[in-house]
Amino acid sequence: MNMVYAGFTERYHDRLSPAARELGAEFVKISDGYFRRQFPHRTVVHGDFRLDNLLFRDDGSVGVVDFQTVTHACGSLDLAYFIGAGLTTDLRRDLEHELVKRWLDGLRDYGVTLSFDDAWNEYRRYTFAGFVMAVIASMIVKQTDRGDEMFLAMANRHAQHAVDLDSLAAVRN
Repeated sequence: MNMVYAGFTERYHDRLSPAARELGAEFVKISDGYFRRQFPHRTVVHGDFRLDNLLFRDDGSVGVVDFQTVTHACGSLDLAYFIGAGLTTDLRRDLEHELVKRWLDGLRDYGVTLSFDDAWNEYRRYTFAGFVMAVIASMIVKQTDRGDEMFLAMANRHAQHAVDLDSLAAVRN
């Protein structure tokens, strides 16, 4: 993140929202702690869990593709990435508490118990997952107009998500 962020802001400065520019500058200062943090619980995470990496069949089944960033991390990372990337800002604001509760209910079905407060705090921390992906991926792949639009949408949307939830404070704790 520290190695590519300056180039990212130089390339996209005029198309980044003020919130994304301000949040990104602050996040980079504390990103070492974000990346080196010990997870309170770990599972397999996709790492790029968004709607365009899901395939829907007529029978209702869903397949997940694009496992280039799979790793062991906190499950809230995929949750925050998916919600932040897949919903408009207004819809996310309206639904995210309920979606986190439903995620927790799903975990309980598999014998995993986690309090809502703990899950919410992890969800807040990992709102940065999509922002990080937008920054790093945009700087390591060939630049295209279509790619630029996608990375800017991701960066701006995920930055607003982090601002809305005061995620910098969650990362600092």
